[in-house]
Amino acid sequence: MLVKPATISMNAAYSEIFKAKDASFVGRANVFVSHAWLCKIEDLITALKKWLDSLSDAERMQSWYFWIDVFVCNQQASSPKPFDWWRETFKQSVQSIGRTVVVMTPWQQPTYTKRAWCLFEFYITLQSNIPYSITMSAGDQKSFEEELMNERTDVISNILRIDIDSAVAKYQVDKDNIMKCMQDLHGGKERVNRDILHAIRQWVQTRIISFLDSMPEHDRVLSSVQIRCAYMNYHYFKKSAEAEKMILESLEARRLSV
Repeated sequence: MLVKPATISMNAAYSEIFKAKDASFVGRANVFVSHAWLCKIEDLITALKKWLDSLSDAERMQSWYFWIDVFVCNQQASSPKPFDWWRETFKQSVQSIGRTVVVMTPWQQPTYTKRAWCLFEFYITLQSNIPYSITMSAGDQKSFEEELMNERTDVISNILRIDIDSAVAKYQVDKDNIMKCMQDLHGGKERVNRDILHAIRQWVQTRIISFLDSMPEHDRVLSSVQIRCAYMNYHYFKKSAEAEKMILESLEARRLSV
């Protein structure tokens, strides 16, 4: 309800209107933001802030300009561009921008992984070897860490569900075109699912390890978080030695605490 009313009179993208007011906040994009349209704007903003906070001091000194479709594309356009235009233009644009940030929210049932366009964007990023990061809102991160501590919940499987076949799009023609595009790629849609799933598994494991590192050692070895980390190491990353070490460490700590 913000962008369309604000752009009616000029029939232009919101970024163009904003540029006319203060050009210092508009520049050549160096971060492509891949997110689901159903993502709440406040979650999107806090997720991007979390990403900025994760950067090194030197990186934070840089100027970051985000390419966010709703602000960059003219929402007053009466006729949408054909899929082939979006596919080629998107790929060239992402490659030119040079970095992708994926907003994975809400984490329990990420809207992102249910949308065909989002998976298409992510896969093009992976296929083009473009640096990427996955982020979530501050509220989601807090909820995620709380659930990691709950031994009765299967927190990991909630996120690791990727299937381009069951993903949806606003227009069926878009979904059909995306599926055709994916099937024509080397390895087909099976490779798309596999590569995206591997990337998200790596992100989940990174979040788990980061949470573990923030805990006091005594709490860490007794927590279900370490068990989950060991499970990920063994089941997904074939790091059986690391998994065994973590399990034995937890078992010994629990034995001594009895």
